[in-house]
Amino acid sequence: MTVKFEGKNKNKKVKTIKSILLQIAALDKRPTSIRVPDVISQKPRTLEDRAHWKATEFRAWLLHFSVPVLMEILPPPYQQHYSLMVTAMSLLVSEKISHKVLSDAEKIIDLFCKELGTLYGEKAMTMNAHQLRHFVYFVRLYGPLWVYSCFGFENMNGCLTSLIHGTRHNAEQVAFALSVLRNLPSLVTKLNPSLNSSSVMKFTKRLSCEHSSSALSFECQPGYFFLGKPKSEHLKPEHREALSTFFACQGMFLLANKVDLYYRLKMRR
Repeated sequence: MTVKFEGKNKNKKVKTIKSILLQIAALDKRPTSIRVPDVISQKPRTLEDRAHWKATEFRAWLLHFSVPVLMEILPPPYQQHYSLMVTAMSLLVSEKISHKVLSDAEKIIDLFCKELGTLYGEKAMTMNAHQLRHFVYFVRLYGPLWVYSCFGFENMNGCLTSLIHGTRHNAEQVAFALSVLRNLPSLVTKLNPSLNSSSVMKFTKRLSCEHSSSALSFECQPGYFFLGKPKSEHLKPEHREALSTFFACQGMFLLANKVDLYYRLKMRR
């Protein structure tokens, strides 16, 4: 995205790419006119608004939208080169990845990195570009990229921001607030209700997050809460078979073909 749209690379070899900046208005019409499938939760926003995109929007742009949107905008050599990265990332986020697929992804990434300097100049050969060459290694160790994705923690950025109440010493503010939040629950348990008013007890419990942190929460087991709005989905045959086996071991039967799917779980300490 930086090389494609920001024009930060000053090498003469990327002058043709800089011309894309003049076509941003035309490009904006393409993603906003796409009818997205159900697997993508958010409709693509304009490229002019990319500074405010969330990480999941960049993921959708990379895997789904970018190649068709940039078609006939990027010169053919650049389009083909960019498609290499999209192909490799698509392989590495698959549900099942064989050794052959990993080998293919590694070759594609190697080719992408080798051609990067030729097309965009030496300044494009950054540490981020180098890290691409390590993706296959970590997929071999830990599985597909989505298994240890950090997208699930994206909302924590907003939580950390709420702990900052000034323009100076931000790190100290966050550290102090986290220390309070970490230690307050144990202090609350030591309060004597007979010596403190009900309003004080209620206030301290609220500070220690003993109330529900979300209006949309469901206690599935004592001390365990599903967070967020569930997504209703039909069970896949293999998932239904696994659940049926599990419930049978508990002396129960699985009757529903449709389940509520949650993506976040909170455990009360």
